[in-house]
Amino acid sequence: SLGESLQRFLCTTGQIHYLLFNMIALVFSGPIFERIFGTAKYLTIFLVSGIFGNLFLGFWHLILGTNSVVLSLGASGAVFSLFGGLLVLHKQLGANARGIYMTVGLNLLISFYINTLAWQAHVGGLIAGIVITWVFVKYFKQRYI
Repeated sequence: SLGESLQRFLCTTGQIHYLLFNMIALVFSGPIFERIFGTAKYLTIFLVSGIFGNLFLGFWHLILGTNSVVLSLGASGAVFSLFGGLLVLHKQLGANARGIYMTVGLNLLISFYINTLAWQAHVGGLIAGIVITWVFVKYFKQRYI
């Protein structure tokens, strides 16, 4: 059954804690983006950044010439886009961003330290989230911020 397959996958790959981290990050940051930008723009930031993060991962391996298939699992690149977007929003509002900087820094350090994490997808998602959120804030500022 689907439930058994999902349980077997999560338990045998050790990915349950990554899934929980992504869910927690989405619970705290997702509603902020949805409230500010609306559902469509929030999903645009999240999905486009997730795709960009995975493309960044693929290009990284292409540049290194690993000639291997790169598998990517999860939404952490997209979650990192929300971290990047929060940096932009805090900067725009003049708010104290120390907590966001610490969250991003700590999570990037963890990404580099744990070799099963695709740090390239995290960095790509972070960059895409910063750029897309900046574009939305710059061109739709009067409506959102």
